[in-house]
Amino acid sequence: MKLFSKNKMIIGAPVIIVLCIALYAFLTKPAIETHTWELFTAQQAEPMLTIAHHHNYTFDDDPLFVASKPIELTCVAKNGKLTITDKTNNKTYSGAYEVKSRNIFSLQRYEVVIEGKKGTANISSRFNRTLFISVDGYYLNFVIK
Repeated sequence: MKLFSKNKMIIGAPVIIVLCIALYAFLTKPAIETHTWELFTAQQAEPMLTIAHHHNYTFDDDPLFVASKPIELTCVAKNGKLTITDKTNNKTYSGAYEVKSRNIFSLQRYEVVIEGKKGTANISSRFNRTLFISVDGYYLNFVIK
């Protein structure tokens, strides 16, 4: 009796691959938890205006940033909870997130609730690991701190 016959290998290899993928998905943290995020820009949807930007950036004479204020805002996620800290205005916002889909190569999607307002969040590897949050008519663009 052969321990590793050709038929067993043909059937066993896909099973092992599926088990490895399932274990990886089960054991890895969501990407939103792997970094502290800092605000790059905040935009209002209607009318479309950039209302805030990273506290260390200056946008001299750029019409897109004419109404924008510098702000120091960070976002941290852990175990389904979000904490957004506004150091400029001494405020903290609480929220939650739930993973909706994962793609380890490019994009992860989340449903978020921040201060009772429902929204969505996406993390894209294509844009240097950027966290995009859309909630209550605002778009928050975070980068890795």
